[in-house]
Amino acid sequence: MYRRLRPRRFDFARCHVARLLFFRWLHDQPVARRQGFHGIQLVVPAPLHAVWCRPTPSSEWAFEFLLNDSDETQWLFRRDHHVRMPLADIARTSDDGIPYLVPEIVLLYKAKNVREHDVQDLDTALPSLDAAQRAWLRAAIAVVHPGHPWLERLG
Repeated sequence: MYRRLRPRRFDFARCHVARLLFFRWLHDQPVARRQGFHGIQLVVPAPLHAVWCRPTPSSEWAFEFLLNDSDETQWLFRRDHHVRMPLADIARTSDDGIPYLVPEIVLLYKAKNVREHDVQDLDTALPSLDAAQRAWLRAAIAVVHPGHPWLERLG
């Protein structure tokens, strides 16, 4: 049903903090480093979806890099690759220069097993989503979670 994807890549050229932390901290997964067109890329074997990091072998895990599927131009929802978005559109940058995943993708992940704080996140994010973001989120949830209670709220 799905075409075979290359292993996931994370391009650190655009995320200075991640680059510094990842290469100086220890992580729990076998990750190959290689020089890419825009800088260092990590090649992580699929179906890995996260890499936990810590400063020393005896330290507690400090943070987690969440990984996403993609092809050359599209982000692909790992639970159904029919749900996609152009890679150029999946992230924004805060006023402080911190990159973040667009809220409609974050909410799509939260829709799988809705907890109270996920509903609060939807309540907080919904007023800031424009019509296109709401439409994308509604269509994506309809594909992967037909009959989901959030569909009605998204219009």
